This record gives sequence, structure tokens and C-alpha cells, in this order.
Amino acid sequence: MRKLLLLVHTLRYLTLRQLYFQVYYKLKSPFVRYIPYRKYSGRPFARLSWSCKELIVSSGKLSGQNQFTFLNRSHHFGKKVDWNFQGHGKLWNYNLQYFDYLHDAAIDDEIKQQLLNDFSAQLLHHTFAPEPYPVSLRIINWILYYADTGYASPVFLDALRYQVHYLESNLEYHILANHLLENLMALAVASIALNDKSLQATIFPKLISELQEQLFEDGGHYERSPMYHSIILSKMMVVYTLFVNSSTEVKYAGKIKLSIHTMFQWLSSFCFSTGSFSLVNDSTHHIAPSFATITKSAQQLGFPQQNGRLGQSGFRKYCGTNYELIVDAGNISPAYQPGHTHSGMLAFNLQVHGRDVIVDTGISTYENNATRAFERSTKAHNTVVVNNEDQFQVWSSFRVAKRAKVEILQEGDSHLSASHNGYRSNNIVHTRSFKAGQQQIEIKDILVQGAGKLAAGEAFIHFDYSVGEPTIVHNKIWVNKHLTVIFENPLAINILAYQ
Repeated sequence: MRKLLLLVHTLRYLTLRQLYFQVYYKLKSPFVRYIPYRKYSGRPFARLSWSCKELIVSSGKLSGQNQFTFLNRSHHFGKKVDWNFQGHGKLWNYNLQYFDYLHDAAIDDEIKQQLLNDFSAQLLHHTFAPEPYPVSLRIINWILYYADTGYASPVFLDALRYQVHYLESNLEYHILANHLLENLMALAVASIALNDKSLQATIFPKLISELQEQLFEDGGHYERSPMYHSIILSKMMVVYTLFVNSSTEVKYAGKIKLSIHTMFQWLSSFCFSTGSFSLVNDSTHHIAPSFATITKSAQQLGFPQQNGRLGQSGFRKYCGTNYELIVDAGNISPAYQPGHTHSGMLAFNLQVHGRDVIVDTGISTYENNATRAFERSTKAHNTVVVNNEDQFQVWSSFRVAKRAKVEILQEGDSHLSASHNGYRSNNIVHTRSFKAGQQQIEIKDILVQGAGKLAAGEAFIHFDYSVGEPTIVHNKIWVNKHLTVIFENPLAINILAYQ
């Protein structure tokens, strides 16, 4: 019964298009690998001119013959790569199939080309089934590698043509969000490389429409992950460099340029002055290009670094003499695809003197396990937990059932007050206010309780590992010479270890 209720509260937010394609692709899936996808057979690819090569994070992923490292896990395949290897989870296998490492100048082209030919042959012989998301990233990486080297073995080009037609026929309408955007960016690049006006006329309007759907007015990506925001922004910049150096119709350029500008402005506003960002929602380091790399490439393309004002994306940033504070006062977004959402409403992150001090725990896996469950839970964020419950029901790897809603009560340049109803099952509303002065920050939590069981509230604060173990003195936590946390009338203060 519990599982049924979880499904009901999850499925009710899906769009009709998602539901239709969920069924359609389930029925189609067993046959996908045997469909020929020959629409582009024999079509030549142009060797495109592109810049901003540092936007492809490629180093350290391939080391020598068939030795790969992704997500801090290494594996040596011996004489032959198993392209469907699941020993380190699905995300590790996706990284294996992305082929980002083609752009690592430290690896010999002979090794890269052996991998390309082996993968291509196995794909065309249906050894494994393609999937739209890794196909999308792979198409761009292969086209860029061809642009750089001119490498054109018949099996490689046949496999590339096959994947373009496959992706065109299997857009991820059942998932939407960043997956669909990656699909469309890959087909936009393919349409330029194939000089296919018909494909361009179909894909570019869809890409622009999806960007308008997926970007908040303040420029933030609507999944509210700075990591995915950075990945999408950097990929859009690559598309833009290919676009402006080709004969593609210029009518699309203005809207693509505007999307890049607003996304770059949001990232400039959200990042700390050190260039790092808070690990809110599904985010971790060393997956997306760094902010410094994005800034360098953006400026080369003529996009100035400008800070905007964080708003519709739900984040707020406050700065004092020696600190920067990021507050998450946003709702689940988008409602129909909350897969990268965490249960961390009204959480905050803090840098002092340019160093991480209070942080989100980030993510380390997408596997459906206890670690993934904890990393998405309210306890993994710097906010209040009531009666040991989460603010909303995160389950499986990417699902959300019952949800909470944030309401902004009052705000100004240096203060914010907001509440959420994530504990309504306990008949409790959590209100949190922030007041940011030059030298201190005041945070006030109020649990407004109606008739119901008593509330046991716990405020979690996660200190970065680099600060060492804090010291408790009465109602104070001494962190370092720059930061002391003072609690008003706490029942207890405990220091616990976390991963």
C-alpha cells in the first residue's frame, strides 16, 4: 500500500507527454537495437571549426590501454573493453560511453581510435542497445574529434550516422528537462556537421523553445543544480562556436546568444567570489567545467561577466565584510521532473574569508542505495528536521512523492523570511529568517504548531572537512578564529561525523 501511495503522489505531477512516451518507449525498448536507422547513410560530415576546447572536461579519465577512471573509481578491462560494464553502477558506465576522453591531449590518437572503432563495431552489430542520453554526449564528442583530427574510418562514420538517426527517433520526452536539452543540443551540432537544412529547421526551434521552458527569468536552469547549469551552459557555448563558424541560418543566433548570456549572468551571481559554488541539489565538483574556465571561454566569445539578481530560481546571496551566504528558498522544480531535487528547503551555505565553512554534503552516487537516500534527505542539509522526518518524500534514485512548498514572507537587501509546509503531517509550519549584517548573521527558526503531536526540532549544520573538528563551549561552537556559532537556549548541542 505504501509503494502504491508513493507511485500515486509521484505520477500525478507528470505531463501527459511524459506518460505517453513512458509507455511508448517501454514497448519499443526490446526492438531498438535491431532498427537500422539508416536515414543519413553515406552523408558526409563537415570538419567544423570550434574553440573553447577547455569546456570539455577530459583529462584523467583514460590512462593507457583500456584503463579508465570515473567518479573516483578506476577499472582496467584487460585486452577488450566491455562497453556495457555495470560493475561500478550505471553512471560510471555512462561516463565510459560519453567519450569525453577523446579530447585529452595526453592520450595517443592510436589508442583513442582503437576505442572508437571497437565501440562503433559493437554498436552496429547490436552487442548492446544505445541510450539517448549517452548517445547525445557521444555525438558531440565524436563530431568534435572528427573536426580536430579528420579521422574517418568507415565504421566510425557509419556508427556516427546511425546514432544521429537513432537520437532523432528517440528524443527523451518521457524524461524531459536536461536530458531533452542534451538531445537537442547534440542534434543541433549534428545538423551543422551534416549541413542538413531540414534537420536544422526542425531542431533549432525546438532547442530555443526548450531553453525558454527550462530557464528561469533570472537565468538559472529550472532543475536548480549549479552543476547541471554549468554543464548545459558550457555545452551551449560549444554549440554557439560551431554555429557562428558555419553557414547555418543566422536567425537562430540571437536567441541562443541571449540564453548563454542570461545563464552566464546567473552563474556569476550564484558562485562565490572564489569561483566555487554551493553543492545544492544534485551537485558535486570536477564534473562540470570550473567557473574560471567558463568565464574565460565566455569572454573569448564576447560575453561579459556581469552579476544579476538571484530571484525566480529560489536562491538568495548575502555578503558581509568577510563572508558570503547562499540561501535556498526555492520550490521543487520542475514539478514534472524533480529527479535532481533534494529535501533541503531553507538550507544555507557559508564561505568565510574565501573558504568553505558550512556546506551541503553534495552527492557521490546515483545508485538506488542508502547513500543516495541520505544525500537527498533533509538531514544532509543545513536546515531543520522535525520528528526525524524529511520535508518531502524522496525515494528511489530520482523520485519525489509528497512535496512541500516554500512561501517568501518578507525580504530585502540583507534579510529574508520564508516558511514551508513540509511538516504538515505533524501540523507544523517551519519559518526561518536570515538577517545578514557586516560581521554577523542571525538565523531564527520558528516551528508553529497546531493541534497534533509535539515537535522535536533539530537544526543541522555541516562543517566542511577542512575546518577540522569544532569545539563546543556552553551554547557556542567555536569553529575557527573567524567563525563562532552561538545558539539561543539549545536543549543540546552534539558533534557527529558525516561522509
